[in-house]
Amino acid sequence: MYPFKVILVGCSEPLVNILKPELAAQDAVVEVGFANVEAAIEGLKVRKLSASPATGLSNDPAATSPPTASGNADPSKEEQYLFIVFLSLPPDLAQLRRLSGAFVGHPMIAIFANDNQPMLPISAMRAGASQVVLTPIQQEDFRSALNCIALQNGYGKTGGKIIAIAGVTGGCGATTIAINLAHEFGHLRRKRTNLTELSFQVGKLPVYLDVEPKVTVHDLLRDIKKLDVYQVQAALTPLNPYFSVLTGPYEVVSPLSVSMTDVFMLTDYLKQLAEIVVLDVPCTYDHLYFETLAAADQIVLVAEQKVPSIRSLQMIYGNLANKRPHLLLNRYDPHIKGFGAHRLKELLQFPDLLTIANDYESVSNAINHGRPLRVESPRSRVLSDIDQLASTLFPQNSEYGAPLGPGMINGLMRALGWRA
Repeated sequence: MYPFKVILVGCSEPLVNILKPELAAQDAVVEVGFANVEAAIEGLKVRKLSASPATGLSNDPAATSPPTASGNADPSKEEQYLFIVFLSLPPDLAQLRRLSGAFVGHPMIAIFANDNQPMLPISAMRAGASQVVLTPIQQEDFRSALNCIALQNGYGKTGGKIIAIAGVTGGCGATTIAINLAHEFGHLRRKRTNLTELSFQVGKLPVYLDVEPKVTVHDLLRDIKKLDVYQVQAALTPLNPYFSVLTGPYEVVSPLSVSMTDVFMLTDYLKQLAEIVVLDVPCTYDHLYFETLAAADQIVLVAEQKVPSIRSLQMIYGNLANKRPHLLLNRYDPHIKGFGAHRLKELLQFPDLLTIANDYESVSNAINHGRPLRVESPRSRVLSDIDQLASTLFPQNSEYGAPLGPGMINGLMRALGWRA
């Protein structure tokens, strides 16, 4: 959930329809909308919106308290608000200044048309805007403004969960599992999900998803000392409002020496930008491989119904004594004698063994067309198994299991009514 409820000022119905999917992607709730600044000031007097910093809706000085060190709001403090204000050209910066002066401490995004006035955004920020967005609105630009405001106000998403998807042998389909699991979290749960490929020399994601990212994992880690959350955010390639990717390099690059500290730094930034981070971990069996798995919140080890793969699964499982990874047989065929899931579970004393159906045609078509299975073959039986894996990782009654509720839609309907 986005840390601020939204108050719309001067936003027409067409503009609200443009903002709607971007606000939904951030789980931002629109509290109310007003036709102009004067209506907002008068209307919010009735609601007694505080003019003091970080006091939410309360005028009681005893109720004021800053965000906690973890970046989460103190539950004893009522919520702070974000104003999104549209200004017609020429923009009335006096009105913007009046609104920001009336509600000090509540961040504000100013929206106005690109009128080829390079000093206008600076003037708007001096008038009280926290961020400036120009029309026509660009998805990435507006999303960046929302994220920057949250981070600047101490609400960094440090609680995102890390899921490591690791093949136990090469070619067992771990990357395909990672792509479709990450996509399903966004599609079914409405959770902002990032898929990151921890491949430092040759990546698969650019080919599998038909993308040509401007920045890759290799680029970010090559200059790790200068890395910050804004660079990581700019490197993400959004494929839909809930699903973004950070790929390995897709062109020939020089080998890169990466430490676990570097990976920790990168994943910490990713957790601030997404609720779920899926790591596609290449099968290297080195120190970095095992350290990455050990640091993840959840681990999925992907194997096949082949003797070398099952032996590798045993070996890796045995080296993760302090973790309880989820074990997965990909391209599962229940008719292979001696390799049934139930038989392997008993024989190898595994606590559980999940399976993904073998639907070669659908998976191949998805890869060839550079699309997730949900887009390419929504009726593929693989998807039901992927969804079962998602529910195993985060059950429906968990924090990460609940789908998007009606609050966002109801808030937008209230906003379109232009009533306080």
